[in-house]
Amino acid sequence: MAVGLAVSLSRAGVAQDEPPPQKAVSLGVLGGVSIPAHVSSDVLDIGWNVTGEFLLNLDKLTALRVDLSYEHFGFVTSGRFESGSAHTFGGTAGLRLNLLEGGRVKPYLVVGLGAFNLTTDGVTRGGANLSSNATGFGFDAGLGLSVALKRVELHFVTTLLNIFVSESPIPSDNVYIVPIAVGVMF
Repeated sequence: MAVGLAVSLSRAGVAQDEPPPQKAVSLGVLGGVSIPAHVSSDVLDIGWNVTGEFLLNLDKLTALRVDLSYEHFGFVTSGRFESGSAHTFGGTAGLRLNLLEGGRVKPYLVVGLGAFNLTTDGVTRGGANLSSNATGFGFDAGLGLSVALKRVELHFVTTLLNIFVSESPIPSDNVYIVPIAVGVMF
């Protein structure tokens, strides 16, 4: 999908002319869908996310990145829960590595380490209230695509987020989430 978008944009002339100069510092906001993976999908339903991002560009290929993110999920009600929801709030610090140096369309890799708080509140099929609030460490790694316009950059990014928490209704110490987001960097 990302390759098709890059080809379409280059045919439309977006990738033909000279890109704007790279800024030393960029701020952005992204949002999209969050998909629970592995055992997390037994408890969490598909949710949504919003992320604020700060980039400090070190050179044309490398940037330091700091993200603050919020994700919200409902519980899968066909399992052991009658109702409920979960949300994460966290921050990561890491790197963004551009795979191409020039042009308006750039694929990139992201990696980061951070801390996350997972809060859940649900009712089991037996009627018991089940709430938890746990903070743990985690990491993310993924792929993105930026498209430089005149004043902003459009971003499409997906990562695998792995949060290590010991107190949650998820039947594992690892919470796996795949956020897929679209956003703008200024």
